[in-house]
Amino acid sequence: MKKCILSLILGLGLSCYAAMAKADITFAVDAANVGLPDYKLKAMSLEQRKEYCTGFGYKLLTCADPYMPESVCRADASYVSKCICRPEYKLECLETDGLRGVGPKCDGKYAKCCNLICKNPYATLMSCEEQGLEEIHSERDYNGCGETCYVCHDKCTKGVPENLCPKGQKCIPYQGVSSQLGRRCCQCGCPTGQKECLGFCIGKDECCPACKDGFKCSGGVCVEK
Repeated sequence: MKKCILSLILGLGLSCYAAMAKADITFAVDAANVGLPDYKLKAMSLEQRKEYCTGFGYKLLTCADPYMPESVCRADASYVSKCICRPEYKLECLETDGLRGVGPKCDGKYAKCCNLICKNPYATLMSCEEQGLEEIHSERDYNGCGETCYVCHDKCTKGVPENLCPKGQKCIPYQGVSSQLGRRCCQCGCPTGQKECLGFCIGKDECCPACKDGFKCSGGVCVEK
């Protein structure tokens, strides 16, 4: 063993590498990079370089982008320990998190993500025409992935979408009814002869809240019985 190492350092022979490999001796991947001076490495033939590098566990590999060599052999950079992802490839970019990977991926990870979420919470990536709705062109926008975010004129099967109630009028929601874009469907304000009470419309002569025991409702006011 000592004779073999001395032989390598002095440059007297390279056959020891094969013998060591057969003897199942393991080297650190950088061991081949400290064993011999540069002038001896440069003087090696192609076959000697191959024997030198493979003796330390390096393989003849091409690491194409986005991969890179973990370590290269000093005698011949064509021989590498293994190919690994470049350090910037560490993002998962899950669409369930509102993200999408940009560019190539390496072992399932990306170097960059873009944001799929539209700024307007009622915007959609599906065109208004596909949804049978009219688009509000002035509100069209784009998400972080460069995709169009469409804002459509909403529809309700009953009442109107909450954003269409005139200013100052309360949305009295219809229970269990949503607009095509997921808004509450409302009756805006209350019809003539009714008033709003705790989010609902009641007769203008009804009391809100209900009268306590010992009182009765009279003209919308609780009075003693």
